[in-house]
Amino acid sequence: MATSFGVTIEAPGMHEYWQTVIDHAPKIVRQEMLEALQDNGDTVRKQARANLLANRSIDTKALYGSLSVRFPARNKLWATVGSTLRYARTVEDGRRPGSPPPPYGSLRGWMRRKNFIGSEHVLRMSISRKGIKPKPYLLPALKSTQSEQKRRWRRCVVNIGKRVFIHRRRYA
Repeated sequence: MATSFGVTIEAPGMHEYWQTVIDHAPKIVRQEMLEALQDNGDTVRKQARANLLANRSIDTKALYGSLSVRFPARNKLWATVGSTLRYARTVEDGRRPGSPPPPYGSLRGWMRRKNFIGSEHVLRMSISRKGIKPKPYLLPALKSTQSEQKRRWRRCVVNIGKRVFIHRRRYA
């Protein structure tokens, strides 16, 4: 028969500490992560707006004003930075030559603002034939803000640790 011999080692106060972490950390983690997501989303949105200005992709400022940070899924820790405007993707990616023309009626406002004299149909067919050069604003914003986003995530982790520890000291 094998026998074992040992001693029990305890860390005084650690049980209460871990109980506090278990009780309060999920709320703290979620709150800090949502704040970091919002901050990072705002950073990307601001850079995307700056890119629109730099690309001279501003006509009515509708796209500029429509950029937002959305949390599309409840209880999920991810966010989307973008626009709900139909042409937002076309500005980012452009339109390949030979692709379908823009929807009928979608160019009237632009034609009016630019005092374009001619047929909307002819303009639509020209766009379909020649395409539209891309003016990326969103993906470059995401890439150019990566280091800033990483710093914000690091700060999030530090804040979580501080808040859990401070919360534990208050209630221990």
